[in-house]
Amino acid sequence: MLYDKIVGSALAIFNREEGFLLLLLCGVVRNYVYLLNITIVPVHNTVEYLPRCIDSIRNQSLKDIEIILVENQSNDGSAALCDEYMSFDSRVKVLHLPVANASIARNAGLDIASAPYVGFVDSDDYIDYNMYEELFDVIKCHDVDIVYSNFQTEYLDGRIEGCDKNSGQIYIRSSLDVLRDMMWDKLNCSSCTKLFKRTVF
Repeated sequence: MLYDKIVGSALAIFNREEGFLLLLLCGVVRNYVYLLNITIVPVHNTVEYLPRCIDSIRNQSLKDIEIILVENQSNDGSAALCDEYMSFDSRVKVLHLPVANASIARNAGLDIASAPYVGFVDSDDYIDYNMYEELFDVIKCHDVDIVYSNFQTEYLDGRIEGCDKNSGQIYIRSSLDVLRDMMWDKLNCSSCTKLFKRTVF
């Protein structure tokens, strides 16, 4: 078993209308006073990893977030743990679904999402403390639909793989190049490394 650690420093922007991808480094810090981001976490039998996942979202530098835990057919205590988090953090909402399916869970979370931006995190992953703040700053600065970050794979023996150091360079690429890289597994296409405008869905 392994963790994926999502890191929010090397960023990419894809704009549907203009058909380009922009990679850049962004570290702007801002204060916001309204709900900006909803993070949807499908949960199924991951009680061992769930506290680290949820705490990494709850402890984001961007505090104005809502966390939707969509538990589906867990039998390992994950459901009770989700309810426990909801009992002491008002930003946490919990849905219990009668089916075990990550896509259905994400869609159920989207159905109740009301903030203008949406992110997804798998329940056996955790994210860097400033991931959403950095992604949010970039998506706002450039008015794009989707922003994404690098990720690392962390193994239980402590090894960490992936995620080259950020160059700080800006790259402009066509959407066709981005799609090609996704097809050839050169670019991660997981929804968990991204922040989306709610209007994309």
